[in-house]
Amino acid sequence: MGKKREEAELRLRSVNAPRTTGTVIVAKPWNDLTFIARSLSWTSVEHAFKTLLALDALRATAMRSASN
Repeated sequence: MGKKREEAELRLRSVNAPRTTGTVIVAKPWNDLTFIARSLSWTSVEHAFKTLLALDALRATAMRSASN
């Protein structure tokens, strides 16, 4: 197993993502943030993307506030 995959597995465990026997991995980095969701259901994948969008919006808001 490669180092990047091992790091991804650690991040996965740290966010307590649901675990199933089958795996769909969705990863989208924003700055240092990488969120990985494992699931068989598309609902979970959709939730992961919505979570990423919400976190990115919060990050952008925080950056705007810090620059003011």
